[in-house]
Amino acid sequence: MHPTSPFSPSFGTRPPVLVGRAPVVDRLTAALAAGPSDPDFTLLVTGIRGSGKTVFLAEARRAAAAMGWGVIEVETPGDGGLSDRVLDAALSPDAVGRRRFRRGPRLSGLQAFGVGVDWETQPTGPSRALKPVLTELGSQMARRGRGILITADELHAAQAVEIRSFALTLQSVTRVNGHPVAFLGAGLPELIDKIDKDRGMTFFQRCARAGIGLLSDDEVRTAIDEPIRRWDGSIDDDALQSAVGAAGGYPFKVQLIGHHAWRRAAPEKRIRRVDVEEAANIADRVMGEQLFTPLWAGMSPVDRAVVEAMALDEESSSLRDLARRIGADSSYLSTYVGRLAAAGVADRPAPGRVGFVHDAMRDWVRARRVDQGGGPDAEATGSGHARRSPLLSDVIRSEYIKDPSVSNAAIGRSVGASRSYVGKVLSEMRRQSA
Repeated sequence: MHPTSPFSPSFGTRPPVLVGRAPVVDRLTAALAAGPSDPDFTLLVTGIRGSGKTVFLAEARRAAAAMGWGVIEVETPGDGGLSDRVLDAALSPDAVGRRRFRRGPRLSGLQAFGVGVDWETQPTGPSRALKPVLTELGSQMARRGRGILITADELHAAQAVEIRSFALTLQSVTRVNGHPVAFLGAGLPELIDKIDKDRGMTFFQRCARAGIGLLSDDEVRTAIDEPIRRWDGSIDDDALQSAVGAAGGYPFKVQLIGHHAWRRAAPEKRIRRVDVEEAANIADRVMGEQLFTPLWAGMSPVDRAVVEAMALDEESSSLRDLARRIGADSSYLSTYVGRLAAAGVADRPAPGRVGFVHDAMRDWVRARRVDQGGGPDAEATGSGHARRSPLLSDVIRSEYIKDPSVSNAAIGRSVGASRSYVGKVLSEMRRQSA
């Protein structure tokens, strides 16, 4: 099989030119060289969808392997707890030289990462079974001046109890006993919120953190221009500038635009602005299908009402305006904005304001309503106000139909709307049914 372009437009696939991630990789490799006392020896990395977290983890594993370190790779969620998955990965045929081994309370004679591992223990759970495995592997690798790097992707999707159990084991092995077992976890921004709110995760609360952010214009320019030149192609200056602007700093979108622009220009291998513009349209559609649709599917009706109200503005939205648009009390609105922020949908660029993490999602939300034939759920009026989202109205009607005896105030507390707005919605419903 032969690639059809110099780009890699698939999630988790290493791009031909990796840009903007060297500083964090350097932090990790420096920590591996320094040992368990280095603050970056246990590192949590967060970033929005499409920011390249999975690619970064792969690059970190390559760097560790180049230093002679053993690597244990897990993804979450998965079968069993996080500790169990780490144990399975450590004892898998890929990591263990001998394919036949016994997974149970007594283990001995294993060959992991080229070193002999012998132990006998009587564990009662996966986290206790994992501790002697990591202890022995770390001890053996330390004699060679090396260690073990554990990487976990999509860590935000793990249950809090899983993370807590694993963190306790890791703390004991690495920080308390000083074995060279490093950890690199990656997830959405909600991971940090989950950890900081859990009183049992003090170890992860105190460990080092790093953000995988958007690429700069110069980094995007390099990521597009250099692969094209490697394939003996060219891109016009105005086309390259258009591509930089359309990509918005998103690594995944950079690859999409580059790939489709190249294919459109083939076989001439000269990319013009019209090629980039068409490629950007395709990239927007793919981003919607692979990023925004899953985000939307995970939202509650009120979450969606807030997002649609945000989509009315060209830039960030005032919390006061959003509260007025959907008829929600400010305190309830803050709760939903917090949920959207934790899910990687919204951010807070300034006090009292909220915006989209992905600017392209604004246009996607608008287009979605138009495609469904009903127009936006909320529409700006000449007064600068906006009609409330029918999605929120539908929730209010549904709550009333389930139990007509519930008061307007109780419904308002349930859905995050003011009592007066609930009254207006129900009055209109009764008028239409009369």
